[in-house]
Amino acid sequence: MVMFGLSKWLGKVWADRMLEGEKAKFAKELEELKAKYARELEELKDTMGRSKSILQAEIDRSVFVSRTHFETEFEAYKQAFKALAEVRLCMASVRPMSDITPANESEDDRKDRLAKRTKELMDAHNAAVTIVENLNPFYPKEVYPALQECLMAARLELVNVRTAGFQTFSPNWYLQDEMRMGEFLTAYTKVCELVRSRISTL
Repeated sequence: MVMFGLSKWLGKVWADRMLEGEKAKFAKELEELKAKYARELEELKDTMGRSKSILQAEIDRSVFVSRTHFETEFEAYKQAFKALAEVRLCMASVRPMSDITPANESEDDRKDRLAKRTKELMDAHNAAVTIVENLNPFYPKEVYPALQECLMAARLELVNVRTAGFQTFSPNWYLQDEMRMGEFLTAYTKVCELVRSRISTL
């Protein structure tokens, strides 16, 4: 009986020691596993943080490029329209149908005044050509032909005025001016519509 009790006690002690050893082993493994997961979580956070930073940088870059593109294109339109407006004003003043002239104005005075206005139109036309060509890369390709139509009308006006000869100041000469101005305004309106449509999509 004593031997049985002693054996039972030793078995309990041995079992308790084994249990403590296993508990200690499992506790150590659990701590190592927790530490591993904690490291992996930190690494994941770092990776996500870097990915987020990269994504934000890409977003910032896209926003910057889009804003710069819009501002550059919008400025190109402003300069082109300013140049076309000057051409339009000069065209209207070259040979207006209802021109008021001094009563004692001589034929030479009329021709001098016409030459001065024609030169103003030529200067405005040449300035517009330079601006339209220089800014060509900054607006859509469909806008360029419409701008060229405006400039073509101005060029035809210059040709008509310079080659009119004896028909200068005749009723037909003034009618040709109305035709050229009509062509210019039609092209000008087309440019306006194209630009408005383009800006609404930016």
